[in-house]
Amino acid sequence: MEEDLPWWLATDYHGSRMTNIISQLDPCCIFYIAQVADDGGHFSEEKVIEAIEWHISEGVEIINCSFGLNRGSKALKDVVRKAKNKDIIIMCSTSDEGENRDKVWPAAFYTGNELNADKCDNVIPIVGCDKYGKPSHFSNEDSGRFYFYGEDIDASASVAGMLIDQDAVKGSSVATAMATGIASLILACLKMVKSKTDEFNYFQNTAVVTTIFNLMLSNIGARGKKLVKASLFFPVREEELNDETTFKKRIRVSYNKIL
Repeated sequence: MEEDLPWWLATDYHGSRMTNIISQLDPCCIFYIAQVADDGGHFSEEKVIEAIEWHISEGVEIINCSFGLNRGSKALKDVVRKAKNKDIIIMCSTSDEGENRDKVWPAAFYTGNELNADKCDNVIPIVGCDKYGKPSHFSNEDSGRFYFYGEDIDASASVAGMLIDQDAVKGSSVATAMATGIASLILACLKMVKSKTDEFNYFQNTAVVTTIFNLMLSNIGARGKKLVKASLFFPVREEELNDETTFKKRIRVSYNKIL
């Protein structure tokens, strides 16, 4: 780690906490970190656009946006479209201000209308909820594409030298980091089991992740099936996790069933 980089010296720990959560879920993922907030924790649309442009140039697969801008612009939408053309998923927080603010960006660029040619389906808005699928207090439950557990989450570092945080965190930003970590794991497992010639190479990242997220939807929750539970797709039994050959076989069978 290069400790002289600006993001390392950020005075707000929000980004470090989100990074910790993602790395707990996929310890082997590689981070490309851009600082988009000032020392007061205020987000600049200009810096967000610049960061997404940089991520596109670096060839990332997922951009985690654990924040929301108060407005969207043509310039922001253009760079989101550019990311879509490169098959980059943009995982986004929704508003934590309930009915006081029904839209934040880039999350609001997504529309579930299949007839809309400009629906930005690489944007995945996330709502935080409790373990029963009930949206967290002040969450805007209608604005999310998926619900993820986002309450009392451990944001401790899994890598030596990173932030050690004893406080549990919550909110749609936290749920978004959870979604990013699981999406990263989905793509990592796909790379692990596919060969250079098999059919998995023809699927785009967004399609793979959203397909598997939909398979992970649980039946609990008053608002219907929106809560994503990773245990509904990934193996959880100790004997499947401890043996590498068994794990790879189990994962390949799971991917073969759906892709």
